[in-house]
Parts: sequence; C-alpha cells; structure tokens
Amino acid sequence: MASTREGLAAAALYEREILMLADRRTREAWRMSLELTAPLVATHAQQVARRLAAEVSTGRYAFQPLQPHAALLGGKPRTIYRVDPLDAVVFAALTRLLAAAIEPRLGAHLYSYRKGHSQWTACRALLRYLRAHVSARPDPRTRGVFVLRRDVRRYDEHIPVGDDSTLWPTLAALIGENSFGFRGDFAAFLRRAFRPPVAREDGARPLAAGVPTGLPTQTIACNTYLLPLDRELCAIPGGFYARFGDDILFAHPGLDAAEEAARRLAAGIEQLGLQFNPDKSHALWLTRPGRSHAAAAAFTPAARLSYLGFDVGFDGARLRADKRRSLWLSLRARIANADRMLADLPSAERADALCHVVRTALDRRSPLCDRYAAWLELDVMSLEDLKQLDHQIALTVAEQLAGRRGVRAFREFSARTLYTRHGLPCLVRSFAEARNAGRRTR
Repeated sequence: MASTREGLAAAALYEREILMLADRRTREAWRMSLELTAPLVATHAQQVARRLAAEVSTGRYAFQPLQPHAALLGGKPRTIYRVDPLDAVVFAALTRLLAAAIEPRLGAHLYSYRKGHSQWTACRALLRYLRAHVSARPDPRTRGVFVLRRDVRRYDEHIPVGDDSTLWPTLAALIGENSFGFRGDFAAFLRRAFRPPVAREDGARPLAAGVPTGLPTQTIACNTYLLPLDRELCAIPGGFYARFGDDILFAHPGLDAAEEAARRLAAGIEQLGLQFNPDKSHALWLTRPGRSHAAAAAFTPAARLSYLGFDVGFDGARLRADKRRSLWLSLRARIANADRMLADLPSAERADALCHVVRTALDRRSPLCDRYAAWLELDVMSLEDLKQLDHQIALTVAEQLAGRRGVRAFREFSARTLYTRHGLPCLVRSFAEARNAGRRTR
C-alpha cells in the first residue's frame, strides 16, 4: 500500500485498485453499484497504474462525463451513473486515501462507511448506554430516556456542493495540510472528484446538488457533511448521540436536554441547507413497560424503538418486525415443504430431517442459510426474544411431526427430545456458548 506521503503519486495505489476491481468483476459477475463501461485488464495493471500516477498527481487528469441511468434502489426511483473505467480506479484510490486520513477525526458517534463500524456496533453502543442508565437508577420508576430520531430527506441527492457549501471547509479541516502528493491545486481537484461532469442532452456539467449515487466519494460526503451538526449534539452532556449516514439518534434522560437537542437539530439542519423527513422524525419516551410521561405529551411512549434493522429496548434487541417476519415465514415454509417430501419416512427419520433443515437455515456458514440467520448470533440480541423464537421453532417442528396444532404436539415430540435426540438447534444455547467462547465481537 502506498504511503500517505506518496499518495496520489504512487503507482502501487492504482495498481491495487485495478486488481481489486477486476477481481470483483470476476467474482460477482459485475454486480456493482459502480459500473464500468469496459473491462479492466489485470495483466496491464502496472503500466496503467504508472500512467495514472503521473497524470493524476500532476493535475493533468480529467474525469470523463458520467452516464446517468434510471434505476430502482430499495423500491425507490433513483439515478445511478456509469463511470469510465479509469475514472473508477482514480475515484477508488482517492477515496481510500481520504478515508484513511480523516478517520481519526470523525468521532466515535459515527458508524457508517467505516472499517470496524456497522449498524451492529451502533446498536451495541446504544444498549451500553441504556444498561448504564439502568445501573445508575435502582428504582425502576426513575428509569426512562427521551429519544429523538431524525432522517434527512434524500440526503445524498441534496447535499449542497456549490462553491459556498460547508462541505469544502469541513473536508479541508479534516485533511489539514495533507495534499497526498498532489502537485497543484488539491482543493480544486477534490471538487472535481466530488462533482464530476454528468452527460446531458445540452452538454456535460456537474450536478447542482448532491454527489452522484455510486461514486466512492459519495460515502465521504455523506459522512462528513453533517459533522457540524454532530458537534452540536455531542456537546450536550449526559446524552447518547449516534449517526449512521443520515440516520440520527439522540437519547437523554432529561426532558430539558431532549428539547434542547430538538432545537439544535432543527436549527442545524436548516443551516446546512437540508430538511428532515417528517415521516421518519420521531420523539419517543423509552421505558421498559412503555409507559407515558406526565410532563412530556409530545414524546410518544414506547417500550422499543426501531433502529438500524433492530427493535431495541432495555432488555436488548430483536430483529425488526419485518425482518423477524421474513425469517419466520422462511423457516416455516422450509419445514412444511421438507415434511411433504418426507411423508413416507418413519417419524424418527422425519424428525432428524426436519431438524437438519432448521439447522441448515440457521447456520451462517451454509450457502442455504437464511439471510437474517447471522443476526441472531449478535451479542445485542435479547435472550427473552431468542427463547421465544426457540419455542416457536420447536413447536412448529413438533406440530408438523405430530400432525396436530398447538402445544399438545409436544406430548409426542417434546422440545427436549427434538434438541437432544434429533439435533434441533437451540438459539439460546448457541448464543451462550459463543459468548462464553468470546466469539461475540461483531
């Protein structure tokens, strides 16, 4: 890997990106958000890398116009952009250098697009805060936190990128005097990288707002543009603040502090030229029983809050309702379909087979595992919820084997029998064993 001092002048930086992109193209049949218009030929990586290092570091390199295409991302209409192959290498190399340089200055509250950070680490941090809150309050009646949730409307498309945008001074402060071996106006080069030209019918020109979807530089912009707002919220003592892209969460046990945070959020987002999505902006009073607060009618009482794919409460996290339903329907369908094919087998063999089906679906090492199986192994999960899932799974298998509905099916195939004789996986036991072995680190 090229040193920070050599930076954009190091051919090794570009060669690495060429080989990585070519490898991804081979492994993933080019299922990438960053689409190239021509294949990268790995056998010429060294020669291409040397040319790119010379062109980019001296300021002679010019980005080709992006080609816009309509697409559906997450069921929503979006515009994605096809990138020239050499531009793809330069974007990736620049983003790698920028990410490494600004990483120490981003702050512990930011969990998106960073190595070693994820929605799981954000959820884990929130649960640590809730547990500390409980530990400091022996009387359960005094427990509860006010929670503010915010989401920026079409954040990536609306980030101001004009000459007066605060994105540029924010990036400059993060980077400092480092120009990464660029001989020329590095600030101007950065702006071209974040605002490359886009092909249009009347000529190529940059977007008026937003960083094009799919560019590696977009992740840098999304992480950094809201940093001034982050500082405002982190300055409120005694609170918890976390951001994942444009997903914002603030929690505090004091009503006055929560109301002050709401004011800072409103003022800060307006100063940044953005708007919050009202459909995803919530004020909650979070307690274990979900009781209301006599002096805070504006805060909706809640026992859990939906956060980054989880439903989080004082007792831990569980899969968000839609993910949990997807997992459960998948498991139930697999059990029923397998049993139909095994109807002629003796009951003991059917039990072995059905328990194996469940075991495969929950084994994240298996290519047939359910998409949410790995989530159940995270140390943020609520043991009570895992117990409930264990009961539901065992009951469904017993019902299928006994040919009857309800807990009476356990008279013929008890949960203990399914676990000990037929190998039905127990989520609670697996959770405890992995935790005791120190494997709960994700």
